[in-house]
Amino acid sequence: MFSRVCLVVGLLVSTVYSADLPIRSGDKIAFLGASITQSGYDNPKGYVHLVVQGLKEAGVEVVPVPAGISGNESEQMLARIQRDVIDKQPQWMTFKVGGNDVWHKSHTLEEFQKNVLAVVDKVSAAGIQILLITQTPLGENADDPRNIRLAPYNDFLRKLAKERGFLLADANAEMQNALSDRKPEEPNRLTTDGVHLNDWGNRLMARSVLRAFGVPEFPGKSTLMKNATAYEFTLEGRTAKIVVPHKPAAGKPWLFRTVYWRAFPNSEDAMIEKGWAVAFIQTDDRFGTPQDNAQRNALYDLMVKEHGFSPQPVLFGMSYGGLSALRWAIENPEKISGIYVDAPVCNFIDWKDRRADCWDVVRRDYGMTEETLLNGDGNPIFGCRILAEKKIPMLLICGAADKTVLYEQHGKLLAENFQKAGGDLVEIVKPDCDHHPHGLDDPAPVVNFYEKCRARTGQEP
Repeated sequence: MFSRVCLVVGLLVSTVYSADLPIRSGDKIAFLGASITQSGYDNPKGYVHLVVQGLKEAGVEVVPVPAGISGNESEQMLARIQRDVIDKQPQWMTFKVGGNDVWHKSHTLEEFQKNVLAVVDKVSAAGIQILLITQTPLGENADDPRNIRLAPYNDFLRKLAKERGFLLADANAEMQNALSDRKPEEPNRLTTDGVHLNDWGNRLMARSVLRAFGVPEFPGKSTLMKNATAYEFTLEGRTAKIVVPHKPAAGKPWLFRTVYWRAFPNSEDAMIEKGWAVAFIQTDDRFGTPQDNAQRNALYDLMVKEHGFSPQPVLFGMSYGGLSALRWAIENPEKISGIYVDAPVCNFIDWKDRRADCWDVVRRDYGMTEETLLNGDGNPIFGCRILAEKKIPMLLICGAADKTVLYEQHGKLLAENFQKAGGDLVEIVKPDCDHHPHGLDDPAPVVNFYEKCRARTGQEP
């Protein structure tokens, strides 16, 4: 959501301005719908306000026309289309319809199609452009009978948009992705009651509409890659970098990389090919401090709550990045599906003996007693028990000849303590390898681990 995006392709640089969007400053948008749309306007955090704000940040200032009435079905929307939309003379209308037709079992698919066609015919005849919105889920379980009945109604809206050249915000697909790893017994994630949107649901809804209007996924500079787009922007004063595949895998899985962006990237490149995103934020330090963790929290919230990526990414880091990854994971085990660390710094006892400069930073900034930092959960070689107890799988790759982060003092102790606590560990020790190179020449074992983590969340690789 921004006013300008630079697209860099080789030496060709093109810039996307607000003038490239189909909507213009001063345009009025009528938001036609039922309770979710009414709430989307009445609630300051509702999707209508978020769409207006997102367009403003893209350089387009629009005027919203509220046209959502709770409980409405397609027939009632048709009955009031002249009064509530056409007479207001908007340039655009978003049309979210179908939920109550299905929920109330009031209209057959054929009757629904007839009503929707009548609405769009009247609106088009008035010269108003249309953006269709698929109906959001009716219950957060995909196999809810209401969602099964809803599917052909949404399929009709998708087909109609394609045939008539309308813009389409596929909010249903967006939310089904966000819910794909949700267990049936878990609390509602995107809604207050299984249907009506909470703040998270409203943000995803707004993102779907903004994407349909052509507002890019993330702000800042964007670079076109082979099968993805890379974004670079500022988040809470820090540089964030995200690679988004052009065809995201189901559930929108992603890798959460720490400290060193694009270092030894062969395994992450393989995952991008498989539809995984990669996200990174340049934190103030590389020691896994509370401030470091807070900055990663901001990126996690952006990915999950604003853009609908999986709430359980795989976390990974190399060297100092391994320390940062372990510390964030220990503080947030419920937010990851697994962790991969490569030659990780993870033993403060060794730092106290050999790296007084680093030990001084940890002792100053962690806010823990020296006893906790050395012999308690503040020290990753001991705190890793939390990950083991939470059944978080770990991949550990180390060089046995590492002269920088000594394997005997770091990786080996991490592996021993993690397994002693019952942890699920895959350990690969490279016999003659020093600190570099990180990773493996053949990334297959890393790729297999990532897919195992994804399957753990209930998603198919």
